[in-house]
Amino acid sequence: MSLERLRLLPENSVGRTYAAWLDREGVTPDTRDAVRYIDDEEEAYVMQRYRECHDFYHAVTGLPVWVEGELGLKAFEFANTGLPMTGLSLAAIVRLKPLERQRMFDIFLPWAFANGWRSKDLINVYWEEELETDCAELRKRLNIEQPPDLRDIRKKLSDARRAAKAAQDTAGERNATPPTSIVLRLIQEVVKVIVVPSTSSYHFDTFNRMPCLFLMFRQTCKHIFQLLFGNFLPQLT
Repeated sequence: MSLERLRLLPENSVGRTYAAWLDREGVTPDTRDAVRYIDDEEEAYVMQRYRECHDFYHAVTGLPVWVEGELGLKAFEFANTGLPMTGLSLAAIVRLKPLERQRMFDIFLPWAFANGWRSKDLINVYWEEELETDCAELRKRLNIEQPPDLRDIRKKLSDARRAAKAAQDTAGERNATPPTSIVLRLIQEVVKVIVVPSTSSYHFDTFNRMPCLFLMFRQTCKHIFQLLFGNFLPQLT
């Protein structure tokens, strides 16, 4: 089928949704390998057809090709078709990060098994005849509820993390004393000590200022080291 023709179909149609999903994920129908190790011609055709229709399942559910999206769809296919290999694919859940794994168990596995069991057999759908059908209408006919948008979930989480980091950085900058101001204060104190007139109070003022001078010198050195080697050394205390 021509992807150019599919892109011209009405918005929300199965064909246009399918083409848009392929474009967004950067895959093509030609990436599916031919079936091997099945001698029976009819059984080989069924498996080949399943592989060819896999991307239509992605398109109508909206699940992406990331590991998390693939696992959600494999669970759906296992509940719908009973193919052992789709169930074995779920072992890859161990590859997920803790938050992704929690999301899989809380959201996408319950959705996959509930919808896979109750929906009609997707292997029997003649997708070539459904290209102009509205996606929502087809999902209703097949008894499939669209899962939460995984892309939207991850985007909102990423935006929240960036906002939290920006707020933390802003608070840190607000509370931090600029190194340049410390250097200026240090110079001022040195000038006061050196330029003090030679009077009876000279030694008294000098020794009173020495602890403050030393502390500012130490603070300045700490800031300089943090600026130069902050990425390589632990935070100085």
